[in-house]
Amino acid sequence: HPFDYYLPVRDAADAPMPLLVWGNGSWAAPEKYDYVLRHIASWGFVVVVSHDNRAADGGSLLDAVEHALAASRGDPSSPLAGRIDPARIGVAGHSQGAGGAMNALMAAGGRLRTAIAVNLPSQKLCAAGDCERIPLDIPTGTGVLLVTGSKDGISPPNQPGPTDPPHQSVRAYYDAVPPGRVKAMGALVGADHNDIQGQPECPWLSFGCERGAAGYVGYLVAWLAWQLQDNVQAGPAYFAPGDGRMARDVDWADVASDIGR
Repeated sequence: HPFDYYLPVRDAADAPMPLLVWGNGSWAAPEKYDYVLRHIASWGFVVVVSHDNRAADGGSLLDAVEHALAASRGDPSSPLAGRIDPARIGVAGHSQGAGGAMNALMAAGGRLRTAIAVNLPSQKLCAAGDCERIPLDIPTGTGVLLVTGSKDGISPPNQPGPTDPPHQSVRAYYDAVPPGRVKAMGALVGADHNDIQGQPECPWLSFGCERGAAGYVGYLVAWLAWQLQDNVQAGPAYFAPGDGRMARDVDWADVASDIGR
């Protein structure tokens, strides 16, 4: 698959930067996420997104990681040459790409620091083999942020009770994250499944988009700054309810966290 790059403007004094690899949702080209990916890159991240529309197993995200690292290390003609810190890599994605991000984190053997899952579909809507192990194999010491929209029926924030298969909501995935991992979740109030594709507003007659992407980007960037740039000022946004900014934000509901001061 071809890749697109989103890069901060180069400075003569640039140090290597964290890498974020993004997984697209079904039938979604990278330009659907242009606003969000440009915003993330502008905060000092190298962002690589594949054109793969079947990213749920995480394979193409790991391919993108290897592609980017090889270009950074050994291709002086590449715009990625010398720009990536191999110790600071994260993955993120939307819908099936969110599943891909989680699967990539689980398969990477600890080489990735964190994953962000935006609108991770309930297990009943996943193709066979895509979601069964999420989030059971997340490596110790990594962090996961799970976000969705309060109106999202594909990735609902909560579920009414026990189900089979068990993970039919973002809350169920969150609760199943094993101990020893940093985790947080929340639902953007009034958002549906495709709000993350806003530019930043929802396109006219867009499907599954109610308020656009602007409500997501601040918390996505803050999580990445904390997890990949060691920005200690960003971490408190996700402190356990009652303490953290996300939990006090009226634009967010169903916020949960195991992160304390």
